[in-house]
Parts: sequence; C-alpha cells; structure tokens
Amino acid sequence: MAAVRDGAYLLRAHWTEKDPARLWEAYVQLSEAEAAFWALKSEVKVRPIWHWLERRVAAHVLVAFLGYCLWVCLKHRLRSAAPSLTPWQALDQLGRISLVEVWFELKDGRHLCLPRITQPEPVQRALLEQLNWRLPEQPPPRIIHAKCLHQGTESDRRCVADLDP
Repeated sequence: MAAVRDGAYLLRAHWTEKDPARLWEAYVQLSEAEAAFWALKSEVKVRPIWHWLERRVAAHVLVAFLGYCLWVCLKHRLRSAAPSLTPWQALDQLGRISLVEVWFELKDGRHLCLPRITQPEPVQRALLEQLNWRLPEQPPPRIIHAKCLHQGTESDRRCVADLDP
C-alpha cells in the first residue's frame, strides 16, 4: 500500500509488529482518527475544555469517541453507497441543509413560528438517495403568546411558550 504513495515514510512505533503493511494500516487509521477528532472540534464545535472533575473528563472523551464512531460509520456507509466521496465532502454537502424559523406576528398579539427544513439542492438530494436517508418531516407550526416572547433567552422563550393546537 505504501508503494502507491508518493515519497518515503519512516514510521517509528512501540509495536512489535514486523509486517510493514500492518504498520502502515495502523498509521493510516491513526491519521483518520486524528482527522475525525479535528472534524469534531471544528464541525461539531466540541472544543477542548479544561475539565477539573474526572466525570467531566470522561464525558468529554466519551463524546469525542462517539463522534469518531459516527465518522467511521459514515466512512463505511459512503464506501458502499458513494465510493468517490469522503466523510468531509458528505458533511460539507449535508451541512448546507438547515432548519430555519419564519416568524409572523398575528393580529391578536400572538406570534406564529414556522420551522422549516430547507429543500436540498440536487447534489444533496442525490447524496441522500445514495445513502438511503430521508430528511425528517417538516416540524409543525407553533403559535406563541406575546408574553412568552419577552421572557428569558431565545431558548427559554421556546421552552416556556404556550402553544395552541
């Protein structure tokens, strides 16, 4: 495998493995793991945090590991469904689909919120079809009383909103 790569590589490891192909495979796997953790820190916004409690350190490592597992699953799924795509490319395309909220003020002072998932572009639609994935149904509209809009933060407003059926 190393023969198809340009340049020369010198790998130094503590492993007792003598087979160069197995060492190369482990090196590539390590590189992919580092790329996945970088993706977590940049794409998923899992930032390094100075944890002082052991349980928080363990939780941070768990989240990073689960992200890596998802990365590997996506890589294997792409290998069979869309072999020319990398996880980076797939995440870049799928990350362009977003959830937006359209707000309207009603005559009685309440507000109507229409959360909507943007329609995928042809490239994104093709990728979703290749992966055999579907976007979730459009979320239902919400009617929110005016008093709730002026309480707390944005997320608090959504949590305390009185919803009409």
